[in-house]
Amino acid sequence: DRIENILLLDPSFLKFALDKAVSLVPQSIANTAINGLLIEFTEGDLRFVATNGHSLVLVKSSAYTLNKPC
Repeated sequence: DRIENILLLDPSFLKFALDKAVSLVPQSIANTAINGLLIEFTEGDLRFVATNGHSLVLVKSSAYTLNKPC
């Protein structure tokens, strides 16, 4: 059986969240083990978390939630 979740997301919020989170992640490949971006979709909220090994940014919204499959 195929299970799909639907997320309705405003494109302007997606751009805002990605701009905020990605701005922290360096473009160089140095220390790749400590650089990263996490996008987490849960039933309660949507989170964008990024780090460069020294700083951490979190963009979170509870306005967007996953709809359970029909």
